Amino acid sequence: MASIQRRDLDTARDFGRHLNKTLLLQSINNDVATNDVLPILDVSERYELAQAKQVSISGIYNGISQVITQNPSSVFRPYGAFSSTETQTNASVAGINIATVNVSDLPDGVTVTSGSQFTANYSGVYNFQFSAQLAKDSANAKQAEIFFRKNGVNIPNSNTIVTVAGSSAQHVAAWNFFVPLASGEYVQLAWYSNESTMRLLAQTSGTNPARPTVPSLIATMTLV
Repeated sequence: MASIQRRDLDTARDFGRHLNKTLLLQSINNDVATNDVLPILDVSERYELAQAKQVSISGIYNGISQVITQNPSSVFRPYGAFSSTETQTNASVAGINIATVNVSDLPDGVTVTSGSQFTANYSGVYNFQFSAQLAKDSANAKQAEIFFRKNGVNIPNSNTIVTVAGSSAQHVAAWNFFVPLASGEYVQLAWYSNESTMRLLAQTSGTNPARPTVPSLIATMTLV
């Protein structure tokens, strides 16, 4: 056992010298190409005739890419934050409306297509959260329904009915929903109301004192 451990120590020393030489050459050249190689030491071989091995930069890159594709949450968590600065009106009391955004605040691994399709670039379970400011012109209380769609199809058990009071009142609807998505699949936020003046209301910034604008919709989507 002592002779094996001695060989391991000599191998480790050789590995250290090899690594220092490699780092020195790379610092002088000041660049690294994809076909360059780096020395590595397999610690599982410490009780065997350990040998320093080499791996290319492209090999490392390909390995990391496979890990990210198969299990992105082990490396990072894709997310996206979006908002709308536009008031969104009720297009038809006989049909549904698809909420849209026009500002990408923090997109990283989640993108928006066609203004309304919150798209996952990596597979997994996502937490979709939103807040929408509802308003209307009629004096009587009216209802609006808000629900989720996946790939253009209504998601079962995702609907919620909210009531908006008088014509001068605003109502904020806000909650979240977990949905599994494969890469390239998307979620949409849909709403319906039989009140023709119902809308997702955006408001401009205020002054004296200065206040920020009020988006009609804020939406985020994060891999859980």
